[in-house]
Amino acid sequence: QTPPELMDYAVSYLRIILAGMLFTFAYNYLAATLRAVGDTQAALYFLLASLGYNLVCAWLLVAVLDMGIQGTALATASAQLLSTLLCFLYIRKRRAFLTIHRGDMRMDRQLVRLASSYAAVAALQQSSLYLGKLIIQSAVNGISLVSTAPISAFTATTRVENFTQAFGISACEAIAIFVAQNQGAKQYRRANRGFLQGFAITTAIGLGFSLLLGFFAQPMVSLFLGDDLQSIPLGVSYLQLMAWFYFLSFIGHSYVGHYRGIGRMNITFFGTTLQIVVRVIGTYLLVGAMGLDAVALSTGLGWVVIVLFHSTVYL
Repeated sequence: QTPPELMDYAVSYLRIILAGMLFTFAYNYLAATLRAVGDTQAALYFLLASLGYNLVCAWLLVAVLDMGIQGTALATASAQLLSTLLCFLYIRKRRAFLTIHRGDMRMDRQLVRLASSYAAVAALQQSSLYLGKLIIQSAVNGISLVSTAPISAFTATTRVENFTQAFGISACEAIAIFVAQNQGAKQYRRANRGFLQGFAITTAIGLGFSLLLGFFAQPMVSLFLGDDLQSIPLGVSYLQLMAWFYFLSFIGHSYVGHYRGIGRMNITFFGTTLQIVVRVIGTYLLVGAMGLDAVALSTGLGWVVIVLFHSTVYL
């Protein structure tokens, strides 16, 4: 249900982004490998370098060369290529034991089965999450028949959410790595103690972002919408409603890190699926009466459900 006037932009952007997806996969693989051996700083530095490049390149292609949406996509894809090359060269120079040689190219059936089982459940979890977001985007597009303001507002709030959620996702990865390493060393009490400490830190960060979204929604949305007087009030209302629930998503990230660390990927899949079902059903039931706020409320209720589920399983 993408509006016709936006279709050409969306298609042009996606073609470039999907062509560069190979670099995204390669970076995620290399960065995850570095984090797994405890080298979390290198992946962060390379990500920051590519982020700086992305900002400069996007400004050059969009503001100077006037390439529009294609310039944004090219900047993003080339930034992923840069971060991939930096990770690859770093591993060859500083982490040579991770380099794949001919002798490594042999089948280990037990390892393949184990890795595949983890990967399959993780893929199901992520695909269900993004499929749900796609369905929700369709609902937002459906209320934009008269004006594209809801789409602009939703896009801006999604940018804000993606930035703040990055802290929760990073905490999730940190907890998962710590718990997995201690589980492997059979230090079960230390693994659980680390999880609880990570849980407390992550929840505190989530509470901070809840307050930030509640009190500074307007300047945050205005960063992306400028002086769009139609879209800004919609985005502000969305963020302020979501702020009441926001810290719950960080609690959810803590639990996901714990379950990944102990190898219980099925728990994270069930929790994510429950959350998405609540978000999608709630959005479609309420969107007619509440508009864009229906998405915020349904997202918050989804976080309530996933935290209750994870807490019950943990206890």
